[in-house]
Amino acid sequence: MRARRRQRACALAAAGGVTAAVPGGDVPLRRGVWLGVVGLVAVVVGGLLVGVPGSAGWLLIGLGLTALVSAGLGRYRAVRLRSAPVPVLRVLVRDDPAARTEVFAADDVAALRPLFTVSALPLTSDEEEGEEEDDGDEDDEELLEQLDDDTPGPLREAVLYGLPYDGAEVVVVSADEDRDELPVVERSVGPVRPVRDAPVAEEGPADVAMVAQPVLRRRAGWLDWLAAALLAQWGVWLSWAAFTDAGVPLWQQVVILVLGLCGAARMPVKVGWRITADRTGLWINGLFKVVHIPWDDFRSARHRSMELKLRWRGGRSWAVAAPRWRWLERRRGLTHPYDRLAAELTALCTEPALRPTGDSDVRDRGRVLWPWALLLAVAWVAAMVVARAAL
Repeated sequence: MRARRRQRACALAAAGGVTAAVPGGDVPLRRGVWLGVVGLVAVVVGGLLVGVPGSAGWLLIGLGLTALVSAGLGRYRAVRLRSAPVPVLRVLVRDDPAARTEVFAADDVAALRPLFTVSALPLTSDEEEGEEEDDGDEDDEELLEQLDDDTPGPLREAVLYGLPYDGAEVVVVSADEDRDELPVVERSVGPVRPVRDAPVAEEGPADVAMVAQPVLRRRAGWLDWLAAALLAQWGVWLSWAAFTDAGVPLWQQVVILVLGLCGAARMPVKVGWRITADRTGLWINGLFKVVHIPWDDFRSARHRSMELKLRWRGGRSWAVAAPRWRWLERRRGLTHPYDRLAAELTALCTEPALRPTGDSDVRDRGRVLWPWALLLAVAWVAAMVVARAAL
């Protein structure tokens, strides 16, 4: 709450005393209705199950009460927002890959430091909703295409109504992506969430120190080996608990055996991946083949949460995951290897002058990884058979 007070004070100072009535104040407010219905249903169902032995009645009641409180707070803040003139801020906005609205400072024209994100939907009256029903399928297709593309939308000028802080409700009036269309009025359908730190991959190519070289090679590092070790430790613990207990049903043992085979197929990829960049594009070794991605087909490289994902034309993608500790990165000024790799690949994609100038050979691109996966799978099955026979 202290942080929210500081956020509100900073936003109020940035507004400079400029206030205005929120547009669309006459449009019915639906904020919190859906979450309130879900919460009420959960409370009722939980109350009916409280007396049943072994049920999750109290859990459902707690979940329902949480949903009701969240719906009430959201609706209360939305009502307050349009009850009187509110501070107004000039900002820049764009849609992120998750279809949320990213808000930037008005002078951050390179979109390097997002301030916060908020889920918002265009304001529509009952009459407009009836007119727009025929365009629903087209809008859904555009949304699915945006989510699949995994790239943010264009940066647009906008006006923000309301003080932004963690948990706030706001209204955004932004320029449409089509310059011939009228501005779009959007009202938040979820709380404002600040962005703690912007990923390195979001920075421009000029922020990445690179020079063109004949061939660029990147491969799995110590964090990938750590992730594989954690996965293997979990698999060994799970299998030991299942195959050394005679009371475990056979179907559960079969499920664990299948999961182990999936882990055996994934493990070599986690520790043996290699990305090679040459003048023709990227080469990525996989389980059964080495994939070639021409530079014209390459779309994006992003590190979000623990996953590094590369996407290219045709909706195809490749991903690996490794642990990360943001607090340690901030405290020690460290850069996650995936952040660095995503920034390098982004620079190569957007700046042709930085791309490698030579051609890679077969040895540079790495080998297929299925032989190692087969070896691990055989070892896994043999270990399970031995453990089962020892019971």
